[in-house]
Amino acid sequence: MIKNSTKLAVYDIDLLIYKVSYAKTVPLSKEQLAYQTDSLNQNLSIIKDVQITNLPKSESMNYQVYRADLSNVIYRINSSLNQIEDISKKNSKFKGYIDGQLYFNSEIQETFLRELVLTRNVILEDEHTVKKGGDLYEHGYEKQRKALEKEDKNIIDEYGGSGD
Repeated sequence: MIKNSTKLAVYDIDLLIYKVSYAKTVPLSKEQLAYQTDSLNQNLSIIKDVQITNLPKSESMNYQVYRADLSNVIYRINSSLNQIEDISKKNSKFKGYIDGQLYFNSEIQETFLRELVLTRNVILEDEHTVKKGGDLYEHGYEKQRKALEKEDKNIIDEYGGSGD
């Protein structure tokens, strides 16, 4: 299930990257990106419909982590698109603006492309880890959890708590 989902997600993100890479020269609207964002949401919906109790115990954590990663990827893409849409509305008073078009200058385009590449890498890492039979939690979250625990302990100690 995860392998198929990662392939679909990478494909959708690749199409977004392709479209955004031409956004400065070819007018682009949010609706033109909606097919890929809708597809990502449908992908997540299918993942959410999986009954975790029906999965082998060894796969349940991978499923939960992948679901969280895909949710985060979609959130980040939609958040970036909403920011670009807000900027576009502010630029709507300039000559040459087409109603509904997303405004892309070099900085906006580069920032969004960087975000798309980062989200693509998250999905590719999940795919690679699952293909190798690895544990997504250990691969992506355990190190972060330990670093946060250490930071929390330092903060608690600083404010007079025991931290233990």
